[in-house]
Amino acid sequence: QRLLFRAWRFISRWWPRAALLTLALGAGPAPAQDAAALQVELGSHAGAVRRIAVDPSRDWVLTGGDDKTARVWGLGDGALRQVLRPPVGADEGGRVYGVALHPQQPWAAVGGTSAGTPGQGPALLIFDVRSGETLKRFDARAGDVKRLLWTADGRLLVAGYAGRHGVRAFDTEGREVFADDFPGGVYALAFKAGVLAA
Repeated sequence: QRLLFRAWRFISRWWPRAALLTLALGAGPAPAQDAAALQVELGSHAGAVRRIAVDPSRDWVLTGGDDKTARVWGLGDGALRQVLRPPVGADEGGRVYGVALHPQQPWAAVGGTSAGTPGQGPALLIFDVRSGETLKRFDARAGDVKRLLWTADGRLLVAGYAGRHGVRAFDTEGREVFADDFPGGVYALAFKAGVLAA
């Protein structure tokens, strides 16, 4: 409660000044994508949770949502273990709509309305679940990832897209090994007996 009170006191003291300064200076240009973005950490998602991946054998739950974070939770105790932060941008840039846990490695794959990095396109990111460190960045080839799924052997990461509708598969080094366009968005992926359903 004391921490919440301090946060509220800080916000109520500085918010009016920041609003007046913004009005005095005008809106100005939008910040660059690589500019720092202030995010208040609430200890949980600050927006709708869009995707969930679960690995009971390692006691992990991975969630992704509109607050532009992915989060790793303990399945047994529900405790927050790690906050994974992809690059964020204006409006929807950086919202997380696809998450997947690698079946063997301590990796979390994250994608969505990727803000990317200036000079680089939309991305799929691989995070270390334990440290939160970004391990790999794949060129997503399109920007609106709706689903992610690792193959059972962990050799391929499959992404379902809306916008540029279709499915793409990447090896663990980010090389595209398969692509197929669809007439509509792909909002679900599943493997059964080595066959992909999208």
